[in-house]
Amino acid sequence: MNQHGDERETVFRSTIDPTGRSLSLQVVAAVATFYDVDKTDLDPIYTAIEADALDRLLTTSDPGRSPNGSISFAYEELDVTVTSDGALRLRECE
Repeated sequence: MNQHGDERETVFRSTIDPTGRSLSLQVVAAVATFYDVDKTDLDPIYTAIEADALDRLLTTSDPGRSPNGSISFAYEELDVTVTSDGALRLRECE
């Protein structure tokens, strides 16, 4: 058990590039890498989460402030967590 009481282990970690392509596309790419499949073999991410809302996670309307927060959702039998600091974590769903 880890320090947060969660028995599941992280199976994949990555970093999101906030200046790169959309966050939702980066999540799809990470899941495809995890499963070693082409991105087109996966279900569309919008079946799991509103892609536009996910893309806005790393943006802010106030240029003086950095975004703050995280989001978790299930996609392709994985629990996906993305934080506003660019961390991406994939875990197998229970």
